[in-house]
Amino acid sequence: MNGVFEKLKLSVPATGWTPVEVPFDCNSVVIRNISAVNVKLRTDEAVAATEDTIAPGDQEIVDAAVASVRAGRSTRFVLDDEVCVLQSSSGTVDIMVTFLR
Repeated sequence: MNGVFEKLKLSVPATGWTPVEVPFDCNSVVIRNISAVNVKLRTDEAVAATEDTIAPGDQEIVDAAVASVRAGRSTRFVLDDEVCVLQSSSGTVDIMVTFLR
């Protein structure tokens, strides 16, 4: 990690859900679909109503201004927070995730 941001390639299968977990305290997470198929994203694995789709080449940005961070913290996400879970619509695919301090 270079101290400002980190990129992580995740392998996401069509069976089960893959968590996106924060590797260090940060304010922004960008999830980019670098595959050729749709990828499902849920903020709660057990609740289908939280599901959205990231199309091939598209990205989902979870961003927070410093003023809107959780009380008593200097960042929106802390080490090991689970941002969401992902599932491929077909086969196992790669997703690129960028974490920004």
